[in-house]
Amino acid sequence: FAEETQLFQELVDRATPKKPNIVREPFAYASYNCGECDEPVLRSWAGERPRMMPKFCQYCGQAIDWGND
Repeated sequence: FAEETQLFQELVDRATPKKPNIVREPFAYASYNCGECDEPVLRSWAGERPRMMPKFCQYCGQAIDWGND
């Protein structure tokens, strides 16, 4: 029963959106990395809001929170 509970919690955590980590790169680029696995999910010009933003990380499946705070 403990394994099922742990698996369920992992699924809930993965479905709960996390903010991406913003990494500034040379030449005015910004890389948006997954808040869970830290793999890049998007790259754009720094200061420019990307038009198409993935809802999930392609590497680990973590939901991404692109909201403005």
